[in-house]
Formats: sequence, C-alpha cells, structure tokens
Amino acid sequence: MPEPESAFIPDRKTTIAATVAIAATCLYSSLFVESALFEIARASNDRQNALRLILIAAGGSGVVGCLAAARRFELARFPKALGTAFRASGVVAALGYMADSWWVLLTTAIAAGLCLGWLAVTLTAGLRATLGTVRLGRILGFGVGAGYALCSLAWGADASPRTQILLAGASAVFGALAAPWLWPREITPSPAPDYTPRTATLWVAMLLPLVAIDTATLDLSRQIPTLHNALWHGSWNLLGNTCVFFAAAYLAGRALERGWLGRTCAAACILVTLAALKLDRSLPEFLSMQVVFVAGVATYSTAALYYVARGGHPVLTGWLFAVAGVGGTALGVVVAQELGEMPLALLAIALALVALGIGLRAHWRARILGAMATALVFGLVVQGAGLPDTAKLPCRKATAHA
Repeated sequence: MPEPESAFIPDRKTTIAATVAIAATCLYSSLFVESALFEIARASNDRQNALRLILIAAGGSGVVGCLAAARRFELARFPKALGTAFRASGVVAALGYMADSWWVLLTTAIAAGLCLGWLAVTLTAGLRATLGTVRLGRILGFGVGAGYALCSLAWGADASPRTQILLAGASAVFGALAAPWLWPREITPSPAPDYTPRTATLWVAMLLPLVAIDTATLDLSRQIPTLHNALWHGSWNLLGNTCVFFAAAYLAGRALERGWLGRTCAAACILVTLAALKLDRSLPEFLSMQVVFVAGVATYSTAALYYVARGGHPVLTGWLFAVAGVGGTALGVVVAQELGEMPLALLAIALALVALGIGLRAHWRARILGAMATALVFGLVVQGAGLPDTAKLPCRKATAHA
C-alpha cells in the first residue's frame, strides 16, 4: 500500500457531510441535468431541434461554469462557496419545476449547466484539503455509489420529469446543509507525477471517450423501447442495478486507496467497452452484459473523481470536468442522435488511450498484462464489427425509414 500523501483522518461529522455533499451532487446531476431536462425537451413538438438547443445551452454554460469555478476557487472560502453553489442549484431546480414555456426551459438549461459545473468543480477541488488521502477513496466511492444508486431506484428512475426535478432540488438542500461542516485542514496540492501537464492531458483524453460511450449507450437504449424497458424498468431490475452500482463504486474506491488508479481505469474501460459492443448485437446478449455495464460506469466515475480530488489542483479539475465531462456527454448524445449506433472507432480509441496511460505509469509486468487484456477486448470489438445486420438491434436511423 502506498504511503499516504495527507496522513490525517477526517472526523465522523466531516466524513458524513462529505458523503452527503458527494451524493447530493450526483443526484442533482443525474435526475435534473442529465434526465429531466432532456425528457421535457423530447416531449416537445420539435423534438430534434429542442434536444440540440438544450444540449448546446447546458453544455456551453457547463464549460463556462467549470472553468470559472476553477479560476475563482479559494480554499479558505471552500465551505461558503460550496454552500452558495448548492443553494443556487436549488433555485435553478425550482425554476425548472415552474417552467411553462420553451424560453423558460432554455433559460433553465443554461442556468443548470452553469450551476452544475460550478458545483462539481468547487466540491471536488476541496476534497483533498478536507478529507486527506487516507480514506478519500472509500468516502468518494460511498458517496458516488449512494448518489447514483438512489437515482436507479424506482422512485427516481421511473418518476416523471417534474418529480425528478423536485428530488434534485431536495438533494441541493441537503448539500447546502452539509457544506458548512467541510473545513479544509491542508493547503498543499499533490506533488505526484500524475499531475504533470503531459500526464494530466492524457487523463483528460482517456476519460473523454469513456464518458461518451456511457452517454451514447444510455441514449441508444432509450431509442429502443424493448431494450429500455428491459434495462431500466421493474422494481427488482432497478434494485439489482442499485446494488451493483453501489458495490462497484465502493470497491473501486478501496482499490484506488491502494494506489491502483491505472488498473481501476483499465478495468472500467474494458467493462464499459464490452457492454457497449453488445449493444449492436441481439437484445438478450446486451441484457446479459447489463451488470458489466453498470459496474463499469460506477468504476470509471469513482476513478475520475478520485484522480482530480486526490490532486487538489483546481485548474486541472475545471479542465477535466469541462472537456471530459461536458465534452464527453455532448459527444455521446451526438453519436446516439446522429449515428444511431455505437461506432467501432470510439471503442477502439478508448481502449488505445487507456493502454497508453497504463504504459506510461505502470510497472513492466502491468504493462504486459494491460496490453494483453486490451488486445483481447480489441479483438472482440473488431469481431463484433463483422456481424450481419440481421443480428443487430434496430437503431434509430433504421427504424426511422421503416
């Protein structure tokens, strides 16, 4: 086990407050910005243009929010800034709940992207100073797992967009209540080589296609009613997703505390890529990979947050959320809406970047194992590209011409 960089252990109140803040941010992002806003846009008469405008509005303002938060971040004002970000997010959720026209919805999307970017960067940039690094992985894993697991339960996943907005607003209230307990104890960012400009750029580039694959897979599943119902409906099915996500996120956090950052990201990439590959096959084959997909998403989400939180570098945090987070989400939506299928090139790029990252930071034995695992999955990807069209699930463009 590597020697901890910040050897203090947070007290119980700080640990609980941090877990609540992390879970509240995940709930707000998943239920409001990533779900309710887009579902309302899909219900409009001009569905395609509405989706594009909401995506551009939320994505553009999200980038601005991320970079502005990174620029203005001050560790001494961390609890106050975090509480303000949560309160502003709650106000935006209230605005979204009362939206009764297209222009109000568009304004809500702009404000929601801005607040979410500001909130995510502010929270993550202050966690190292507040929690240290000894138990950072397990706290992050528990918070991320709890937040997204709650979204997967029937009361969140099957709720109407208005109900999801109410739940997101309530999560912002809980986050604002937790923020005053998060006082920083350390001011030194991590000196580890993972945060040099070259390595940080590689991490951003590596996470971008993973986010895109995750988003595209979810969006493509929504376009196939049979697949969407099989994946995201039914109390027992949703409960299974919840358990898998929580367990995978927490176990990933414990692995990250042991210094297994590269191996954790490699495992997440392989899991997500294998599941996404099955999306172009028959329905039963993709359903058999549902657990693999959920576990992969939970693992890479925890690893991405741990990487920037352990570093304590606000500028890097802002750029990672802006490029990999917002940019990857936008790319995934474009892939799903415009192509209607999962492109082989995107899966290959994700595998290549992860393999490159392992090669730059790992021991030679890990490089060999990583290269072999990557080659195996890449072979499966290439093999899946040769499937006959009759074996594949109907994509959006195919069904549009039927």
